[in-house]
Amino acid sequence: MLFTVFALLATPAPRDMAPQNFIGLYVHQLAELETIRDHAEADLIIGDASDRVLECVEYAERADLELGAAINGLKNVRVTSQYAEASDAPEAIVAFYEQKRDLFRQMSGVCTAVASGPKPGVDYQALPAQITKIRARMEFVDRGQLNASTLAFFTLLSATPDKFGKMSHLSITNEQKAALLSQIENSFGAKLDHYPMQPAVAAMAIYRNKLREFAASDQP
Repeated sequence: MLFTVFALLATPAPRDMAPQNFIGLYVHQLAELETIRDHAEADLIIGDASDRVLECVEYAERADLELGAAINGLKNVRVTSQYAEASDAPEAIVAFYEQKRDLFRQMSGVCTAVASGPKPGVDYQALPAQITKIRARMEFVDRGQLNASTLAFFTLLSATPDKFGKMSHLSITNEQKAALLSQIENSFGAKLDHYPMQPAVAAMAIYRNKLREFAASDQP
């Protein structure tokens, strides 16, 4: 009995979050991660091999920290959505973030080993292959991001059909819809229309198009 009481006290209470605030937070998180990726891509183009190894360490560490902040921002969040099926969206996104974070930590370990110089017991010839494997796993995990993002978008939908019996409306107002559209367009800009797209950008391009397609709750 006492253990049960302590367990309940240790479990954080769910944090209710309105759909537009949840999606706004998710857009912000993806934009921050995309900025880190952009900087890393630009830095890895220049410099010699030793510079690129150090950039790899910095990229992995920055991504690790940002993903940690994103996980904390979504943990125990409960979206007040009209769709019960979408209630697992924050949990699905956190699971995706945790997989990415683990891979970035593996990347940081490999790049740090290379940057630190020769040490006994380290198979340096195997390190490039490890990086290749980590990148392949990241690409696989990234493909799952679209599924989590689709589930998250469902939190914005209205469960009330229109006069034609179709699900054509959002649960948010036109003002809230315009704010999300503006946030997406300002955060990702021309990338939303440039192919091929990174998974995060592809998810946001879908959000933009669907927000344009669906009517707001205060529109006919």
